[in-house]
Amino acid sequence: MRRLLYPIAVALSLLGCDNANRPPDLAKGVVDPAERRKQDCLASLPTLIAKADALITEGKPDEAIATLDECSGPLLGQSADLVAATDRAKAAKVRQQLDATPKADRWSRLAYLEQWNRLVDKLPAPYDKEFAALQARKEAEAQRERRYIEQAKAMKYYPFCSEVGRLLRSKGPLNERGEAFMSHARSAYGIRTEDEGLIRVRELAVGMPMCAVVASQGVPSEVREIASRSGKAWSVWYRDRQILIYLDGDQRVTRYSR
Repeated sequence: MRRLLYPIAVALSLLGCDNANRPPDLAKGVVDPAERRKQDCLASLPTLIAKADALITEGKPDEAIATLDECSGPLLGQSADLVAATDRAKAAKVRQQLDATPKADRWSRLAYLEQWNRLVDKLPAPYDKEFAALQARKEAEAQRERRYIEQAKAMKYYPFCSEVGRLLRSKGPLNERGEAFMSHARSAYGIRTEDEGLIRVRELAVGMPMCAVVASQGVPSEVREIASRSGKAWSVWYRDRQILIYLDGDQRVTRYSR
């Protein structure tokens, strides 16, 4: 009986042994690399920002951005100072691009001014006045374009498509009205870039939409709906030139004969 109790007593004594006799918990001594990188960035951030600001002053915004990017990941969304410094560097880069853009390229300049305006509280003079003037000009052009589009929508089918042909065959670049009419022709009537080239030389091709046919050849003598295996189809006849054109249900040319 005494022999049986001895091993039990030894086991119980081992269970109650002091924690000092156990091996250390190694996990408690391990530092997360990401957390260490974050702490290093927090400690070095004032120096990084000062270096980036100096690079901006020297006209080197790309280098300033690269310097700040070293800690943009570890401190993502955690440092307002880093965000502000990065915005300063980006604004300096956009200003460089703006200053290198000719005054005549006003819409590229407006795009840079819009980027810059999002990065700063207020654009400095004289850029603020240029920005306001270009914005007003853009809005005025947009209003005129909307007015021309409404005019195009109000026109009947044959007169509008005939006007598209006249515009494309006119010499020189299109004016605002012409650009607006062509925009409507592309969106509403499916006229493609390749169709525009054919319209200029009054040619036909398989795949042209009906409006492009009218723009190219003029108003047809006769249009008939015909039976087709695929459903609706049309034949378009130009009597004076003996041109017969067939269109599918989507009103695109499938074949033609002269």
